[in-house]
Amino acid sequence: MQKTLLTCREAALRLSVSTRTLWNWTARGWLPVVRIGRLTRYRPVDLERFALERLAGVEGRDDDAEA
Repeated sequence: MQKTLLTCREAALRLSVSTRTLWNWTARGWLPVVRIGRLTRYRPVDLERFALERLAGVEGRDDDAEA
C-alpha cells in the first residue's frame, strides 16, 4: 500500500533532488503541501504531477531557436 503523505526527505528522494531544493520549490509555491500543525508533508500524486509538468517543460524547450 502506498503511503498517503511523505516527509520532506521521502519526497526529495522520489524527485531525485536534495531536501534543500525541495524546500526552495516549496517556498516558491511550486509544490503543494499538506500542513499538519508544524509538520509539512507531500502527497505522492502532487509530486508526480509536478515531475510530469517539469518534464513537459524541458521536452518542450527549443534551445536551437535562439541560435
